[in-house]
Amino acid sequence: MNTHTAAGRDAVAVVGMACRLPGAITTPHALWDALLRGRDLVTDPAPGHPRADLLPAALLDEAGLGFDAAHFGLAPAEVAAMDPQQMLLLELVEEAFQHAGIPLSEWRGRRVGLWIGSSCLDQALLRLGPGRGGTMVDTAGALPSMLAGRVSRHRLTHWRGPCETVDTACSASLVAVHRARAALACGEVDLAVVGGTNLLRLDTHTRMFRASGVLSARGRVKPFDAGADGFVRGEGAGVVVLQRSGEARAAGVAVRAVVVGSETGSDGYGTPIGAPSVQGQRELLEWTYGRTPVWPGQVDYVQCHGTGTRAGDAAEARALGRFLARDRESGPLLLGSVKANLGHLEGAAGIVGLIATVLALEHQVVPPTLGHSSPLPVLQQLGLEVPTAARAWPRTGRPATAAVQAFGFGGTNVHVVLQAPSPVDSAVPGRGEGAHESGDHLVPVSASSPEALEETAARWAGAIEERSLALGPVASTAAHRRDHHRGARAAALAHTPAEAVRALHAAAGRRADPALVGPRVPFQGRPRVVFVYPGHGAHPTGEDSLAGGEPVFAAALERAHRALTHHNGDDQSSGQDGGLGWVQPAQWAWQVAATCLLASWGVVPDAVVGHSLGEVAAATAAGALTLDGAARVVAERSRLLEQTAPAGGLLATALRADQAHALAANRPGVGVAALNADRSTVLSGPHADLAQIAARLQAERVWHRPVAGAPPAHSPLVADAAARLTDRLRGLSPASGRVAMHSTVTAAPIGGGELGAGYWGRQLRCTVHLHRVMRALAEQEHPMVVVEIGARSVLGAALADTLTRARPRYAVDPPLVAVGMSGQREHADALAALAGLYTFGLDPAWPGQRSAAVELPPRAWTHTAPTSSDQGEGQAGVLAGCTPEQGRTVIAEQVHALLAQMSPADGVQGRDLAELGLGSLALTHLHHQLLRRLPDLAGMPAHTTLACRTPDQLVEAATAHWQPTREITAAP
Repeated sequence: MNTHTAAGRDAVAVVGMACRLPGAITTPHALWDALLRGRDLVTDPAPGHPRADLLPAALLDEAGLGFDAAHFGLAPAEVAAMDPQQMLLLELVEEAFQHAGIPLSEWRGRRVGLWIGSSCLDQALLRLGPGRGGTMVDTAGALPSMLAGRVSRHRLTHWRGPCETVDTACSASLVAVHRARAALACGEVDLAVVGGTNLLRLDTHTRMFRASGVLSARGRVKPFDAGADGFVRGEGAGVVVLQRSGEARAAGVAVRAVVVGSETGSDGYGTPIGAPSVQGQRELLEWTYGRTPVWPGQVDYVQCHGTGTRAGDAAEARALGRFLARDRESGPLLLGSVKANLGHLEGAAGIVGLIATVLALEHQVVPPTLGHSSPLPVLQQLGLEVPTAARAWPRTGRPATAAVQAFGFGGTNVHVVLQAPSPVDSAVPGRGEGAHESGDHLVPVSASSPEALEETAARWAGAIEERSLALGPVASTAAHRRDHHRGARAAALAHTPAEAVRALHAAAGRRADPALVGPRVPFQGRPRVVFVYPGHGAHPTGEDSLAGGEPVFAAALERAHRALTHHNGDDQSSGQDGGLGWVQPAQWAWQVAATCLLASWGVVPDAVVGHSLGEVAAATAAGALTLDGAARVVAERSRLLEQTAPAGGLLATALRADQAHALAANRPGVGVAALNADRSTVLSGPHADLAQIAARLQAERVWHRPVAGAPPAHSPLVADAAARLTDRLRGLSPASGRVAMHSTVTAAPIGGGELGAGYWGRQLRCTVHLHRVMRALAEQEHPMVVVEIGARSVLGAALADTLTRARPRYAVDPPLVAVGMSGQREHADALAALAGLYTFGLDPAWPGQRSAAVELPPRAWTHTAPTSSDQGEGQAGVLAGCTPEQGRTVIAEQVHALLAQMSPADGVQGRDLAELGLGSLALTHLHHQLLRRLPDLAGMPAHTTLACRTPDQLVEAATAHWQPTREITAAP
């Protein structure tokens, strides 16, 4: 027998858990609360109960058996044919990854092993009985073997490791744990997921158990009690994620418990089927502890099979007492069984017992066992005890150690040994780091629907308050350790946990809050990103700076300043408030640095647009100008504008373009500097002329405002400066660029090679056609989101007006964010822009390092009521006697009706069947249902349907089968 050794870094660790159990228990946290409070979750017989034939039993709430079909991309008809256990497992696997702080997407397509333990045959009996099971969809939805296959082969997982459904009766899910541990230990898989499930849909086994005398007449499980008279059936499911402890710690994943050993064995010959064998159980214990680095006497607690049958409990107690309870150094061996609370979950019993035991090790508390008032005499004789009240874990000076065991009806037994993690394993990097609590933090939240987002936000707010969670780790977990969904998105931008809680409560209650961005339904698929660089007025004020908190920004800003120094001199590149020779270079440098910062956050443009001075930053971002070349343009341009500044200025107005041109027509020095929106126009010219125009507009009650500190750019007053700029920029060598650029001079796309000296001379004099450029971009079919990049937002109103007029969707919620809003809190403004981009549908590379995960509640699901896969039966169409055109119409009606039932997408006309989420199984089911509705199509082969790519092709192919002599363009 081995001596005790600490679990090594390659030991197998439990890192994530999820469960769905009676009593509305949907999280491990809720399970632990139920165990500590001693909740009795068995439903007693009641007249009129919809599942009266199963009672007494511990049953799941029917309301909790919905399914988020849209999230998993499964058509209603396929869902209707699915075993509800498959639905439970799909959701619980995601929840277990969330509990572990591991994004499910990071393990997609990798060698992940999945083992599911279950002995439930109810769905197979229901769906595949005589006269049923007409398609492969029915078969895939009913076979127990598909419990694992449904998960591993889903597009969200795509796992390539072992995928097995284990059925050893009541020991199934704990045997699955053993197989997963062994696969991890030998390197067969890199991550292991284990589940167990049991749903009671028929009373077949209940009647059999009742007739056999193993069900409790009192309707309660009383483990190891002299008054025990049998067990009560239960249903539910659980999932755990296992990982090698060293790898978990390196990834910042909390080790909740270490599986230091596990073994399985059989009772062999000597006792009848279903009867326990003390000898078989003891031999398993000897075998386990002979191969496990734990002495038998070091086990503090055993989560037992504990079914409450006299023979079963007595045999289990004798085996444990004669092996684990002998030669103990401190106190009796403590026993327990969650079956007292939850009933016997049969194939899922082992995984639920494991989860309960991991929770006990985490909390260092032995939970009470219900229904234990008269201990079996054998307990005291063998040094065993069943606590009936919560008890602090025994203090022995050794790692807390527990075991879980389960016995199968056919004699397959399993024993698993667990320990609390060592300080090295539990001290994951980043936990408790104070640095995470300074500054502003983004807490992104997403779900599959707005309603689910509201519930998720409420859960998170409650968890932060209840558990006093630090804001930094919460933000890191939400951003880096959760997958991000497209049903609905929001983000809290907070400086303190209290601000985050307030914002999340606002999201839950559909209220506005200063710290809340969204919620909104994002674009489906990544929108095109358009960076808009504003001109005069968007410069930094110096009151706050991104440079202090963002090294990427600071480094880029320094590079831009060095480039400016080469052309301006040391005293003209500081960006301090002053003349245009200081202000405009500072603005360009800020815009360049902000572009680099966004790129470090994974936000890069698909197109760039520049307004006046901003076109230089746009050309820099497009790659058309080098940093040095752009600095040269800015330096020369700003010097010339500074010289012209005393001659005039700019006047912003709410005039239409025609009105602005009319006002400028009779004033030789006045020009229309910019057309920013339908009623947002800027005039440029001499101060006296602008004052006269302002007086007229005041009299006519038209909004107007002088632009502070602005030169008379884009007016006749700068014609000479424009010519000199062209001359000074001779030799400028633009490149073709790597990002599309849309010129506000030509109001059209422009190649980088066109941005030579002559362009910048014209650009200084010509009108800025921002409105035309942005309207053309907004009217494109692919949705876009606009990012205004300046230390202060000066174009926001104009851009929003153009967007809201362009498309109905934009009118409701214009896709516009600004990196700098007021110039006061630059870092917070930049994070707010990132939050806005996220809610519109971008998936950024989140700022900050990935710290250790904190336990945020799982994301809420969008559960819908189950539908019948037989919808539409009895609505058969009749083709006999129809003309060819009438028959085609009947076929088209039936095809589109079936597709509307099967696809979660809105509108099927003209859509690709694959885009509608219809895989081969769904199409097979569609074929079967179509022939049931239209018996005249009998004999049409299934491959005809499978070959069709669109609904119209299917209609044509079916019509061709019905009228083979008619010339029809069949599907390829």
